[in-house]
Amino acid sequence: MTGASNRLWSAVVGEGADPKETANVLANAFVATGIDPERVSGVQLAKLVKARAEIPRAAFDEALARVGDDLFSAEPYLAQKAVSDVGELGPGDRRILRRTRLRSSSTAAASRACSASSSAR
Repeated sequence: MTGASNRLWSAVVGEGADPKETANVLANAFVATGIDPERVSGVQLAKLVKARAEIPRAAFDEALARVGDDLFSAEPYLAQKAVSDVGELGPGDRRILRRTRLRSSSTAAASRACSASSSAR
């Protein structure tokens, strides 16, 4: 790792992220983004590293690709935390989860139908 990467690692670990997990993210996923480590907030990256196992992979990857943006905030990505145990949900939460799943599947079906009709032209 470069000096800038080492400083970023120290900043992220200083915010409470696991040292090994941080090194893994920096060495494998972060390097691939090509983002200058000097542009990254250690505080925001630490939030992502600490929540890595709890947010969807796509959300983590997108956040990592944007972590060098001006005024980047990890919060929108952290809000996508997956519910690991549906038993933890109350009755109202289950209805919302069910509606969300139905809406997601119908949106995906509509998207596939539009794609199919576009390619048929």
